[in-house]
Amino acid sequence: MNSALLVSIVLNLFACIQGFPNGAPNCKVTVPKHSKDPQTSDQPYEIHAIQTTDNNFLIEIGHENATELFRGFVVMQKNPDHAQSGHWVIPEEFRESVKILESLDESTGEFHQCGVTHSNNLDKGVVRVRFEAKEEFEELEDPEFMAIMVQSFGVFWVDIPVTVAEVHLTDDQ
Repeated sequence: MNSALLVSIVLNLFACIQGFPNGAPNCKVTVPKHSKDPQTSDQPYEIHAIQTTDNNFLIEIGHENATELFRGFVVMQKNPDHAQSGHWVIPEEFRESVKILESLDESTGEFHQCGVTHSNNLDKGVVRVRFEAKEEFEELEDPEFMAIMVQSFGVFWVDIPVTVAEVHLTDDQ
């Protein structure tokens, strides 16, 4: 086989595979472009949110002693109309493995935060983030969050509802 043809084939293969080891590129991604279909089985990860007294939401993916590790994730508000109703905060201990997603509001030309995703493809047992609602949006229905979980390049789950518990802790707890 001619070496130019071999190089061409290899380059075309790389062009067809569009994984994002550094997280989703934006909040319009609803299915990872991993050249595979999402899993239809129940996903093995714990994902939940706790609503605090000041209408903030502490979101935890996985848990401290997890035996089932994950490589990637996306968490965002399910209702895109509420995407600007708050902002995301990444605790210091997770800033190496989590980043905030932004999307362009085409009507204003401004970017706004719309979710969070992984910033590397290393194994993770737990990730914690916080969504803080803006005061003017506290009257809206409670936000609903959805997640995408990636165990490995070919094994992932989409459209996972994040259970919100109304425990009403303060942010200090």
